[in-house]
Amino acid sequence: MSRKGPGAREGIGDRVAFGRPFAARVPERFDRRTGSRRFLLLFGYFGLPAILESVLPRTLSETLHRKTTIREIRFDPFKLSLSILGLEIGSAKAKGPGSR
Repeated sequence: MSRKGPGAREGIGDRVAFGRPFAARVPERFDRRTGSRRFLLLFGYFGLPAILESVLPRTLSETLHRKTTIREIRFDPFKLSLSILGLEIGSAKAKGPGSR
């Protein structure tokens, strides 16, 4: 610890890392983290349900060979819960006599 004069003490602003005081770097790092969290929350509320509502019924219909409809999909990014409302799966089509 170097002294600048008699009784002088080193202050927080005197500590420098990578050319900038620590206090000056905190807001920049905070802004990046906050921005990505906001993006993920907005994507979870709006983007993910919209994508699933367009992709899921078609994929289920092709997989099950039955008509599938979904009324609404909700995703809560805080609880990591997914709710599918109004899921309807149609009956299987008969192919002919004696077929399953």
